[in-house]
Amino acid sequence: MSDVGGVDGPQALPRSQRPVREPLGLVSLPSRRRQSRLLARFLCLLFVVFGLVDVVNVVLVPGYLPPWYGYACLFAAWLLNRSDRYTAAAALTLAMFPAVILGMVVSGSTDRPASTLGYLALGVQLAGILLSARGTALFAALTGLALLSAPLLAPDVIPRYHTLVPPLALVAVSAGLAVVSILHRDRLEQDRQARLRDGEERLRLALDAAHMATWTWEARDDAIRWSEDAESVLGVAPGRAPATGKDYLDLVHADDRETVRQSLVQAVVSGGRRFTTRHRTLGEGGARWIEAHGRVDRGPDGRAVRTRGAVLDVSDPQRAEAEREALIRELESKNAELERFTYTVSHDLKSPLITIRGFLGILAQDLEDGRTDRLRSDLDRMATAADAMERLLHELLRLSRIGRVVNPAEQVPFALVVHDAVALVRVRLEERGIRLLVDDPLPEVYGDRLRLVEVVQNLVENAAKFQGDQPEPRIRIGARVGDGSEPVLFVQDNGIGIEPRHQEKVFGLFQKLDPRAEGTGVGLALVRRIIEVHGGRVWIESAGRGQGTSVCFTLPPPPPG
Repeated sequence: MSDVGGVDGPQALPRSQRPVREPLGLVSLPSRRRQSRLLARFLCLLFVVFGLVDVVNVVLVPGYLPPWYGYACLFAAWLLNRSDRYTAAAALTLAMFPAVILGMVVSGSTDRPASTLGYLALGVQLAGILLSARGTALFAALTGLALLSAPLLAPDVIPRYHTLVPPLALVAVSAGLAVVSILHRDRLEQDRQARLRDGEERLRLALDAAHMATWTWEARDDAIRWSEDAESVLGVAPGRAPATGKDYLDLVHADDRETVRQSLVQAVVSGGRRFTTRHRTLGEGGARWIEAHGRVDRGPDGRAVRTRGAVLDVSDPQRAEAEREALIRELESKNAELERFTYTVSHDLKSPLITIRGFLGILAQDLEDGRTDRLRSDLDRMATAADAMERLLHELLRLSRIGRVVNPAEQVPFALVVHDAVALVRVRLEERGIRLLVDDPLPEVYGDRLRLVEVVQNLVENAAKFQGDQPEPRIRIGARVGDGSEPVLFVQDNGIGIEPRHQEKVFGLFQKLDPRAEGTGVGLALVRRIIEVHGGRVWIESAGRGQGTSVCFTLPPPPPG
């Protein structure tokens, strides 16, 4: 694709000169196009120069007849060049020189034939511009043969061969200089091409290493040209890189499309020159993050002509940044949780210690006063405080093990998990006359079976503990269809219920709505910790006090494969 509006395009010449000097646009190769344009300029120059010379001769030389066949050759060469036949046009242009000059000599139109034959050197010099070194040497040889044939064609005008020595020498020198110039020019071009290829290879390696691609967008026809391997950067199939600006916007994620469009419009319309945007594209491999840098090229009138730039695949850095932000948020959450945990533990462990210390003081005073009748009750109270501390420490140990002590995950029917958990609490349920209902069927779940049994056990114990004065206590274990793909598992009771404002608080460590209730207040904290380690979610549903409670949770499906 040629540069629209650039130095290689049709707009490079004034409009008034374009019909004569420009080919029809059928030439596709840049080097051949440049040669065709150069030949068009030479033809124009020859028309003008030969026309002026012939006008002067017609005016000053009586009976002078212009060589019409020369103009016929030039016109035919111009037509061939316009029809994308550069080689034929160049050959006809060069053949015109010996044809016209020998024609003038043979017809006797010149009174100085030797000097006229010297003009053949101009054709050799022109061949050095239009042809290769081999073509120039061949044309010079044919020109020399044409010179040597002059005495045979016009013996009256050129009777002796020594008359041809000056023009032959001039043709030979011109040919030698032209060939040397061509060889030197070709050598310089080869060096330039080698440096260009080396630079392109270095650029390609750099683009590949950085996973980048370059692009050029032509404002006039909305065409985009891409560097190699742009498809791999954009995540599209080979040969499917966007061909227009509209195609590229269609490739951009819908949430980012307007931002990209506004960035480009602002740079092009508002007079800016550079812009940068980071957005997502939707290729065959899914969404990927792209960082685009662009620079607007403007014409003399200040209007945008084209925009050049590069696109960089930043999916990995973007993903790493997102993971880093997620880790920071998780760390902040864990730090806050650790602060709450430290405060709660220090507060709850302090109570048994205060009790023990107080009774130690009382015990010391009783011993000093000789009152031994109260020793047993004081020791019993200290033992009770020590037992409470032991229970707290035991629950803390259980909580700390979650996430560190992990059993292999497996897919297991939730009914088996329920069966194992109910077996552990059946005696307590029977003692309290609680009716247990288990839905059938129940789905399969994926996770650490022992930890899941611990979840159900804690939830059932908790439900049994807070039945209140319910005359017909009932607990139901079941599952329902959730909003997502995972089923919602639940343990439901018809007990005292939980006010909405307390439904999040009860998951805290050592949190008990009724301080007189049995237990340490760690049960629901253990449940939340186990479910979150599995990647699930747990919450409470309750209409309020006296309306019963449902503790619901979800577990993610097993990983694919």
